[in-house]
Amino acid sequence: MDDREINKFVGMKIKEFRKNKKLTQQDLADLVGVKNSAISNYEQGIRIPKRDFLFRVANALGVSIDEFFPIQSEETSSDRKSTRLNSSHECQS
Repeated sequence: MDDREINKFVGMKIKEFRKNKKLTQQDLADLVGVKNSAISNYEQGIRIPKRDFLFRVANALGVSIDEFFPIQSEETSSDRKSTRLNSSHECQS
């Protein structure tokens, strides 16, 4: 998944959680201290949310910040572990 796809995914999750709480974009904007147009831009993946903003949104929506990101597949996770182990082994040689 590239950065653009991740931004769209994060925006989709913000919108999903906001709607689950029955909040408007304006309601969420008021809770986190931004304009409703910023919420719209985040939800559409136009604007890239910064970490502090995501923490404020997660707090306002009562979810973990982890909920905004896609779950890694086991294969991807295993590939990374294998790469790290190989790198560690090469460093020790």
